[in-house]
Amino acid sequence: MMKTVLSSAIAIVIPILLAWLGLSRALGAHPFWEVQTIAIGAPMGVLLILGAQMAGIGQKWLIIAAVILLIAAISVATYGKMGFVAAYGDDRFAGQLWYFGWIAVGAFSTATLFALAPRK
Repeated sequence: MMKTVLSSAIAIVIPILLAWLGLSRALGAHPFWEVQTIAIGAPMGVLLILGAQMAGIGQKWLIIAAVILLIAAISVATYGKMGFVAAYGDDRFAGQLWYFGWIAVGAFSTATLFALAPRK
């Protein structure tokens, strides 16, 4: 139990710390929401992995799914950013894709780290 708590805390702190250091901005997050979006998504990632483990999904499949979903989230966020910028800020849907895409990046980056962490 203690290893799970420690692993989840580390998995949440690492993406938030990297966002705070400017990695998410360098990857295309909006400067105003670079840390906020990751901080919203990070706890969700731990809950997703814990729920999937309770459903009986194996460790290998959790890692594969988390990485695939992380790549998809980065793609959605990048697509939203491109549409929002191309519309000079007038495309609300593209802005939402950009914002919620970065929340998903926070969730699935944390999920990937948490799935990779040993807890036994």
